[in-house]
Amino acid sequence: MFSKVLVPIDLQQPRAASALLDVASRFVRDLRCSVHVMTVIPGYSMPIVAAYFPADAKATAKREVEAKLKAFAAKAMGDAKHTTSVSEGRRADEVLKAAKKRKVDMILVGGFSHGRIQDAVLGSVGTKVAQGAPCSVMVVRG
Repeated sequence: MFSKVLVPIDLQQPRAASALLDVASRFVRDLRCSVHVMTVIPGYSMPIVAAYFPADAKATAKREVEAKLKAFAAKAMGDAKHTTSVSEGRRADEVLKAAKKRKVDMILVGGFSHGRIQDAVLGSVGTKVAQGAPCSVMVVRG
Protein backbone atom coordinates (compact mmCIF):
# COMPACT_ATOMS: atom_id res chain seq x y z
CA MET A 1 0.00 0.00 0.00
CA PHE A 2 2.06 2.96 1.27
CA SER A 3 5.67 2.70 2.39
CA LYS A 4 7.01 6.27 2.24
CA VAL A 5 4.97 9.19 3.57
CA LEU A 6 5.87 12.88 3.43
CA VAL A 7 4.37 15.19 6.05
CA PRO A 8 4.91 18.91 5.45
CA ILE A 9 4.04 20.97 8.52
CA ASP A 10 3.89 24.64 9.41
CA LEU A 11 5.54 25.25 12.78
CA GLN A 12 3.52 28.46 13.08
CA GLN A 13 0.35 26.31 13.27
CA PRO A 14 1.18 23.85 16.09
CA ARG A 15 -2.36 22.43 16.49
CA ALA A 16 -2.62 21.64 12.79
CA ALA A 17 0.91 20.23 12.73
CA SER A 18 0.18 18.03 15.75
CA ALA A 19 -2.95 16.64 14.05
CA LEU A 20 -0.92 15.74 10.96
CA LEU A 21 1.84 14.10 13.00
CA ASP A 22 -0.71 12.14 15.02
CA VAL A 23 -1.98 10.57 11.78
CA ALA A 24 1.60 10.05 10.58
CA SER A 25 2.57 8.23 13.78
CA ARG A 26 -0.36 5.87 13.24
CA PHE A 27 0.90 5.16 9.72
CA VAL A 28 4.28 4.23 11.18
CA ARG A 29 2.77 1.95 13.83
CA ASP A 30 -0.04 0.36 11.80
CA LEU A 31 1.39 0.24 8.28
CA ARG A 32 5.10 0.31 9.10
CA CYS A 33 5.63 3.28 6.78
CA SER A 34 8.69 5.46 6.82
CA VAL A 35 7.71 9.05 7.56
CA HIS A 36 9.60 12.18 6.61
CA VAL A 37 8.50 15.41 8.30
CA MET A 38 9.46 18.67 6.64
CA THR A 39 8.87 22.37 6.93
CA VAL A 40 9.61 25.20 4.55
CA ILE A 41 11.07 28.58 5.39
CA PRO A 42 10.72 31.54 3.01
CA GLY A 43 13.64 32.19 0.72
CA TYR A 44 15.34 35.43 -0.15
CA SER A 45 14.14 35.42 -3.74
CA MET A 46 15.06 39.04 -4.41
CA PRO A 47 18.66 40.24 -3.90
CA ILE A 48 17.40 43.58 -2.61
CA VAL A 49 15.61 41.77 0.24
CA ALA A 50 18.65 39.66 1.07
CA ALA A 51 20.77 42.80 1.29
CA TYR A 52 18.91 43.86 4.45
CA PHE A 53 19.98 40.76 6.38
CA PRO A 54 23.41 39.80 7.76
CA ALA A 55 25.31 37.32 5.59
CA ASP A 56 24.80 34.46 8.05
CA ALA A 57 21.11 35.20 8.77
CA LYS A 58 19.78 32.54 6.40
CA ALA A 59 22.04 29.80 7.77
CA THR A 60 21.29 30.78 11.36
CA ALA A 61 17.54 30.83 10.74
CA LYS A 62 17.67 27.44 9.05
CA ARG A 63 19.63 25.89 11.96
CA GLU A 64 17.12 27.29 14.46
CA VAL A 65 14.14 26.01 12.49
CA GLU A 66 15.80 22.59 12.09
CA ALA A 67 16.19 22.34 15.87
CA LYS A 68 12.57 23.40 16.45
CA LEU A 69 11.30 20.95 13.84
CA LYS A 70 13.24 18.03 15.31
CA ALA A 71 11.99 18.79 18.82
CA PHE A 72 8.39 19.31 17.70
CA ALA A 73 8.33 16.16 15.57
CA ALA A 74 9.96 14.06 18.31
CA LYS A 75 7.35 15.17 20.84
CA ALA A 76 4.39 14.73 18.47
CA MET A 77 5.52 11.43 16.93
CA GLY A 78 6.59 9.82 20.21
CA ASP A 79 8.48 6.61 19.55
CA ALA A 80 7.34 6.43 15.90
CA LYS A 81 10.46 6.49 13.73
CA HIS A 82 10.76 9.49 11.40
CA THR A 83 13.23 11.82 9.71
CA THR A 84 13.08 15.61 9.33
CA SER A 85 14.29 18.34 7.00
CA VAL A 86 13.93 22.06 6.36
CA SER A 87 13.66 23.45 2.84
CA GLU A 88 13.79 27.03 1.67
CA GLY A 89 11.48 28.57 -0.91
CA ARG A 90 7.78 28.50 -1.78
CA ARG A 91 5.94 25.95 0.34
CA ALA A 92 4.01 24.05 -2.34
CA ASP A 93 6.99 23.98 -4.73
CA GLU A 94 9.34 22.67 -2.03
CA VAL A 95 6.88 19.98 -0.92
CA LEU A 96 6.49 18.76 -4.50
CA LYS A 97 10.28 18.73 -5.00
CA ALA A 98 10.72 16.72 -1.79
CA ALA A 99 8.00 14.25 -2.82
CA LYS A 100 9.72 13.59 -6.14
CA LYS A 101 13.21 13.45 -4.67
CA ARG A 102 12.20 11.06 -1.88
CA LYS A 103 9.90 9.03 -4.15
CA VAL A 104 7.10 9.03 -1.59
CA ASP A 105 3.86 7.09 -1.99
CA MET A 106 1.74 9.60 -0.11
CA ILE A 107 1.76 13.17 1.14
CA LEU A 108 -0.29 14.10 4.21
CA VAL A 109 -1.51 17.69 4.10
CA GLY A 110 -3.64 19.69 6.47
CA GLY A 111 -7.11 20.76 5.43
CA PHE A 112 -7.39 23.71 7.77
CA SER A 113 -9.20 26.41 5.83
CA HIS A 114 -8.92 30.08 6.64
CA GLY A 115 -12.16 30.86 4.82
CA ARG A 116 -13.21 30.97 1.19
CA ILE A 117 -12.22 34.56 0.52
CA GLN A 118 -8.73 34.20 1.95
CA ASP A 119 -8.16 30.88 0.16
CA ALA A 120 -9.33 32.42 -3.11
CA VAL A 121 -7.02 35.39 -2.73
CA LEU A 122 -3.97 33.66 -1.28
CA GLY A 123 -4.36 30.18 -2.71
CA SER A 124 -3.93 26.99 -0.75
CA VAL A 125 -0.69 25.07 -0.33
CA GLY A 126 -2.65 21.85 0.15
CA THR A 127 -4.57 22.40 -3.08
CA LYS A 128 -1.40 23.15 -5.04
CA VAL A 129 0.28 20.06 -3.60
CA ALA A 130 -2.73 17.86 -4.42
CA GLN A 131 -2.85 19.17 -7.99
CA GLY A 132 0.86 18.71 -8.67
CA ALA A 133 1.73 15.66 -6.57
CA PRO A 134 3.35 12.62 -8.19
CA CYS A 135 1.58 10.40 -5.64
CA SER A 136 -1.53 10.10 -3.50
CA VAL A 137 -2.40 12.97 -1.19
CA MET A 138 -4.40 12.58 2.02
CA VAL A 139 -6.05 15.64 3.49
CA VAL A 140 -6.24 15.55 7.28
CA ARG A 141 -8.97 17.73 8.73
CA GLY A 142 -8.91 18.75 12.32
